[in-house]
Amino acid sequence: MVGRVFAFVGSLNRDAPYFQGARGKGIAVLAFDEESGRTTPLSERDGVDNPTYLAVHPTRRLLYATSEVFGWNEGTVSAYRFDEQTGQLTYLNKQPTLGSITAHCSFDRTGRFLFVANYAIGDPAELPGQSVAVLPIRGDGSLGAPVCSQAHRGTGPNEARQE
Repeated sequence: MVGRVFAFVGSLNRDAPYFQGARGKGIAVLAFDEESGRTTPLSERDGVDNPTYLAVHPTRRLLYATSEVFGWNEGTVSAYRFDEQTGQLTYLNKQPTLGSITAHCSFDRTGRFLFVANYAIGDPAELPGQSVAVLPIRGDGSLGAPVCSQAHRGTGPNEARQE
């Protein structure tokens, strides 16, 4: 085995119409033993709302968490530094994503930009409505304000529930 293997788990800590009874803490960091399949809790990080999607930077030293919070007018994405020795996450910063519910994030090929995907529930006139936004990753791993965004219009294949 080369190096330690880690698992990052985001948990809902705010109720949503599609998930009632959210009682999670935030983000858990676990060590994973590949031979036995067992996990060992290393740390928990609270202070982040509904971290439903997590992305580990290619350097393995940074973690980004989207906050999917029903009822917020604008979603966010948070940046953390990860210490492989201690298993601790250190909060760096948070940026708005220009969309009401942030559901996904990923990196460009260079690892210098974070792409976020949003969706909306509610009146489009009251929400930011940018479906995709691009945020620069600064030298320290924190996120800059979005540098580009694009709104998509239309419906999904089921117009009755995908406005």
